[in-house]
Amino acid sequence: MVDEQIGRRVPDGQIGAWCAGAWLPGAVEDLGDTSALVIASARLAPDLRAVVLRRIQTGRGFADVGGFGALRRLADERARFADRAETSGPPPVQAMYRFRANDLDRRIQAARAAFVAPGEHFGTGIRAIRRDRRDGVHLDPEQRGLVFDALVHTPTPADTARGTERLAQQLTRVADRVPGLAPIAERAQLVPKLTGVFGHLEPSRTREPEGRSHFADRYDTALFLAASVVDRIEATEAWHSEHFAVQRYQLDPWQELLQIAVDTTELRGVVGELGTLEERGAPVASRRRALDDVWKQLLARVAALVRVGDLLARADDALRATRAADRAAGLDARIDRLLSRSGNRELSVDNARHVGDQISSLDHVFLGYREELHRGIAELTSGR
Repeated sequence: MVDEQIGRRVPDGQIGAWCAGAWLPGAVEDLGDTSALVIASARLAPDLRAVVLRRIQTGRGFADVGGFGALRRLADERARFADRAETSGPPPVQAMYRFRANDLDRRIQAARAAFVAPGEHFGTGIRAIRRDRRDGVHLDPEQRGLVFDALVHTPTPADTARGTERLAQQLTRVADRVPGLAPIAERAQLVPKLTGVFGHLEPSRTREPEGRSHFADRYDTALFLAASVVDRIEATEAWHSEHFAVQRYQLDPWQELLQIAVDTTELRGVVGELGTLEERGAPVASRRRALDDVWKQLLARVAALVRVGDLLARADDALRATRAADRAAGLDARIDRLLSRSGNRELSVDNARHVGDQISSLDHVFLGYREELHRGIAELTSGR
């Protein structure tokens, strides 16, 4: 879920500044599994993407691997240690980095095996497979592997670099002693033993002193923000209430997130390819300017989604107030019965009238929310 200060009345320009700096305020939580799967599906072929979405819509699950944000952190740390194994220090130091990278890789592969395995989520019998194929929710093991590979890229705060750096420093200090402790022939045996001292350490989310959560790039930031807002929308009682039945017909937050994810993923890839061409001397300035416009449009869509989320958060507050008024009305009716038996009807009627006025005013408030939400949805979907 996104930090509370993000979801309330955020200026559009602020969202652009956050994405440009690849950070969001506060210590944000990892994305929910559903939003992570929706974002991951943007990296898949359309036919495979449709199956993943159908599984989400029909409540078919995927194996729990301990959170897809945690999976991304494992993959990021593995990449950092693998890079250090090729570039840092003498052979003993590189060997320790390589051992750590391999250990992380084993953990990722174990999570992959659990995700791909049939288990409770995918049938193994011929009848079960035929039924899933007929329902359009079947994924064979190779396709599940592709989904897992996409989930490895789940947007999550990239605050783990400092934790990796501390562990690398510890490994380096130990590795520096290896040459004096054993002949060269025995160093390979010492490496796993010494590295095992630190093997219990997990890739951790460090808290930034300035109260920020940093991301790998602007694309991850935008995707995380959009997905967090959708998580919040789906969690609000107001969105699923009768007050916004028409608006639920007009807007599917998951589909909106998917469209944003598909465009963002494709934009990231095209910008990367342009960068490669630019390094080779190709003239790409005009194309870059055109893609800048695409990025601005994506930011506008994310900003519109944030405004919808803000409105529903306020509507949720109003709904709680309505529930409190309903409880007050029920209490007042009980008071009315007691007072009627004592002959004090006038006071009871005054109280009931006061509560009724409160409820009427809240109905008017929800009418305003519906009108504002209609404008927000129209803005969000106008570019399709």
